[in-house]
Amino acid sequence: MARAGSLTGRIVSAFARTSPAFRPSGDNRAGWGFRQAWMRLAPAFARSPLSYPWGILDLTGADLTGANLTRAHLTGANLAGAHLTGANLTRSDLTGTNLTHANLTRVHLSGALLTGARLGRADLTDADLTHAHLGDAFLGGADLTRADLTDAYLPGARLIRADLTGANLTHANLGGAHLAGVIWSERTRWPTAAWEERMRTASELLPDGRLRVRARGAADGALSFV
Repeated sequence: MARAGSLTGRIVSAFARTSPAFRPSGDNRAGWGFRQAWMRLAPAFARSPLSYPWGILDLTGADLTGANLTRAHLTGANLAGAHLTGANLTRSDLTGTNLTHANLTRVHLSGALLTGARLGRADLTDADLTHAHLGDAFLGGADLTRADLTDAYLPGARLIRADLTGANLTHANLGGAHLAGVIWSERTRWPTAAWEERMRTASELLPDGRLRVRARGAADGALSFV
């Protein structure tokens, strides 16, 4: 078991004190003690031990399904391949975090800071990304089927070949976003009617009835096709 005084121990202790994810079910008192929290965390990281090279929190492949990590500070953390289905990361700071290939289905990321985060090929099906900050984030090949991106901030985000089937981007800021190869459907909601018209002009119809943004064409000050 990690020692309470180690960096790993301090992280675990912080979770034990502050995160509802590690409180006894139905108990409103203080969180788990260090030992209880570690025993609960250890199985999740059994195949990917916590390590901190250069001070970076390494949670590669960790199982955090359903965890309550509201307002967590995970700046620059490595969560590649992590399992976060249904996790609550509302208003968390994930600036520069590596979430490549992470399972983020039904995750709650409302108001989260994801500036410069790497989400390539992440599964964000049914994710709540309302008011999330995703400026300059990499979402190449990510699955955003039915994701809610209402009022999300995505300037400069790279969504190349991402799947936006049925996604809601109402009032989202997509200025300068890279959208080449993006797949979308008639149920996809774009920021404005003008945006939908531009996207339709720039897209080709696929055999399954969905649409795909062509690699080049119809670029203007609000769209970037590369």
